[in-house]
Amino acid sequence: MTTDATAASGGPPGEDAPTEEPAPRREKIEFKMRSLPALDGMRGIGALVVVLYHMTGHNKIWQMWGYGLVVLFMTMSGFLLTSLWLQRRYEVEHHPGRTFVRRRIFRVVPTNTIYTVGLGALLLLVFFFPPADTTDDSGGALDQGEQVEIVGGDGEGCRETDASPVVAAATNLVFVLNFFQADGMCGSVFSHLWTVNIEFQFYLLLPLFMMGLWRVAKRDPVKVGLIVTGVGSLLVWANRLRLDYSTDSAFQMAYFRTDMRFDSILIGIFTALALYRWGLPRRAGPWGLAAAVLFFAGGIGRSTMFQGGFFDWIGMDEIDLDLELGFWLQYQAFAVAVSGACFVVWAASRPPGAKSHILEQRWALWLGALSYSLYVIHLPFAGPSWLIAENDSLTNWHRAVAVIVGTAAAIFASWLLHIFVEQPFMRRGAHKDWDVPIVSAWREKRERSKDRTGGASEDDPAGRAAAETAPDRTGP
Repeated sequence: MTTDATAASGGPPGEDAPTEEPAPRREKIEFKMRSLPALDGMRGIGALVVVLYHMTGHNKIWQMWGYGLVVLFMTMSGFLLTSLWLQRRYEVEHHPGRTFVRRRIFRVVPTNTIYTVGLGALLLLVFFFPPADTTDDSGGALDQGEQVEIVGGDGEGCRETDASPVVAAATNLVFVLNFFQADGMCGSVFSHLWTVNIEFQFYLLLPLFMMGLWRVAKRDPVKVGLIVTGVGSLLVWANRLRLDYSTDSAFQMAYFRTDMRFDSILIGIFTALALYRWGLPRRAGPWGLAAAVLFFAGGIGRSTMFQGGFFDWIGMDEIDLDLELGFWLQYQAFAVAVSGACFVVWAASRPPGAKSHILEQRWALWLGALSYSLYVIHLPFAGPSWLIAENDSLTNWHRAVAVIVGTAAAIFASWLLHIFVEQPFMRRGAHKDWDVPIVSAWREKRERSKDRTGGASEDDPAGRAAAETAPDRTGP
């Protein structure tokens, strides 16, 4: 019997049968979250483009680039934060709910609060003590709403009242300003912060969503998450398609409301879940970048040509701006979100330490570090540029100098805010023992109570009896 087995194996007695080598299989590249410099560079360049859009007085050439990059930011946020959550979940085998929320609060709230309180105080001064020599082009005194335009201004089509700046400041402090803007209220100098409001709402909802996935779909939560986010993004898109964009109210609802703009964040979450489930394709780099450029060009190309006068040049001047922006929200914004997913796949496929791309250069990474502060505080610096742009007696050189000086001032102010506010609070948020004094005192009292009762609560009869008989160990 041994001889037969040996003969069948084709080897000498006493040796194991040789095993056949399996055919080489095309394996996936495991994805693990790490620092992605290309995303930091894209945030920096994107924030600079948005600043230039506002500095140039809402120049139509920059408009669609600004709209597209805001969608791209939301997709990247959904991807990055979901990836960080998944990595933490699988490394320590528990949900980082409190840690996640704490870091996001310390990252976002201080800068937003300083800007809102500071500008809110300035607006109150302008409102209650208007400058005596503030006049319009006809020599008449400016009303409160026009005086607010000097500080920052707002978009067209919104409902402006004397109380709008105060309401905008109050609602922005609690990150619900975008809902009031969706209802038609002007956001004053806080109007650009609707994106920060939506992303902060996402920061609070993501822990609930992820913990719910693991509780409901215990066998394969990632698969269920892919289905939920994929279907959810399509439903949000379909919800925008049904609106009639011939009215300002429909456009404001689709542009500002969270449930109308959440598809880009859901696509980012979907991308992170997909990479953790299936890994990176072998040629994800070149194909991902090509797809990102293609979808982004499709997302802003038509509207950019419209804004630049191309359609007027070829005789299609009957196109209405509101309908064109509605078309962008209906179709092109979703394409930009898909381009963001392709972009993060390309960025994730880049080898660690690569610095050959323009997005990974030092100046782009530096702007990326300042991007949040720059985006939050830049709008008041655009006020002088707008006034100069509206003055017909000045040349384009004066306008260009005003844009350059305003942009440089906004970058310098954001750098100061990043150094003295953002970084200290971010370090504080990353520290484990960040408790405020009231919470620390409560925890110390609870620990002393456990020491006296042997772990039982003093609210229980057994705990009270143990506390009465236990020696006092809290004294000096």
